[in-house]
Amino acid sequence: MNQAPELAVHEVDAFYGTSHILYGVDLEVPPGAAVVVLGRNGAGKTTLFKSIMGLGPTVKGEVRLFGENVTKTPAHKLARLGVGYVPDDRRIYAGFDVVENLRLGDYSVGKRDVTPMSTEEIFALFPLLERLESRRGGQLSGGEQQLLAIARALVARPRIMLLDEPSEGLAPVIVNSLVDAIADLRETTGLTMLLAEQNVPFAMRLASHIYVLEQGRMVWNGTKDEFDANPTIKEKHLAV
Repeated sequence: MNQAPELAVHEVDAFYGTSHILYGVDLEVPPGAAVVVLGRNGAGKTTLFKSIMGLGPTVKGEVRLFGENVTKTPAHKLARLGVGYVPDDRRIYAGFDVVENLRLGDYSVGKRDVTPMSTEEIFALFPLLERLESRRGGQLSGGEQQLLAIARALVARPRIMLLDEPSEGLAPVIVNSLVDAIADLRETTGLTMLLAEQNVPFAMRLASHIYVLEQGRMVWNGTKDEFDANPTIKEKHLAV
């Protein structure tokens, strides 16, 4: 990971009130990489993503985006700088149909010199959504909502995408379809990604580099091949 990172987290501590959740976390995401943060449920993955996005925790340390210090910058401003964020609860508007949910992504372009992706461009990437275009968000399955959330974040042509637990709560057959869709997206666009996951097989399909988070601390990081060659890491830090 020798390239200058698009996203860098340095010595980040995060707190909810007096509860200390993250301890001195370091992480880097170079251009074009798919970096996965693995950890058991409750390890602090969502808190890490919310700390990056300025969404609740009190943060000490530094978050740098495209070389600039953006620590504590609100999420809507980060979106307009080129960050696509898909939270673990997806935030699909139940009363809006698929197209209406997608068009909300237009607002994340901000002052960047880019044109939002058209609905037709999104449908070319995710054909399933075209078949669902008139269905309301509340009528979609969990997997369909996840796909829509990813597509909505892509509308503003982000430079980096953050996906928090994309496989959580989905049936295995849906998880397989979702990982195929994300892998195809990576191959088609070369988009830089940071994912949080506890599903190791899902992560291994996508990752170029892996971090392992346990009880708020980064306990290991290395390449996908290094992780795959070290079963002790999985047994010690990820086995349930």
